[in-house]
Amino acid sequence: MADWLLALILTYRPDPMPADATRYASIAADIAAVIEETRPPQPESLALTTLAIAIHESGLRAEVDDGRERGSGTDVCLMQIRTHRKRADQLAADRRECLRVGMRIARGSLSMCRHLPWADRLSAYASGRCDAGQAASREIMGIRARLSDRLSFLRRSGDV
Repeated sequence: MADWLLALILTYRPDPMPADATRYASIAADIAAVIEETRPPQPESLALTTLAIAIHESGLRAEVDDGRERGSGTDVCLMQIRTHRKRADQLAADRRECLRVGMRIARGSLSMCRHLPWADRLSAYASGRCDAGQAASREIMGIRARLSDRLSFLRRSGDV
């Protein structure tokens, strides 16, 4: 899984600097490890959703990944999780914990907003509520769809 996640990251961040390439490989490995550890019913789907959220929320930027830069003060890590200061510091220091929490919130949003069209089901992730955040949910789901299409292409071509 880490191999194809890295291939997908590189479709969004082609020609990375060496330090970024190493960090992207680490991000892919961390997503794969957390997926394996949590054993969700649809691991590939959750991996694509997680990567799409991270791309949308943080752009996979190093300064967001390591906590040097935060959105709205306490929106932290690749998944831009809004929490209190102490927890934000913990998530900024532990990427896998950030991913675990982000995956849990994403799964909760997909379940909580299941009455909405597919493209809107991450509204609660984006806003905390199903009746807000649709624009962000649609952007994330659009990224997810493009990642899924790219993964299908890579598999057909034998690249992963």
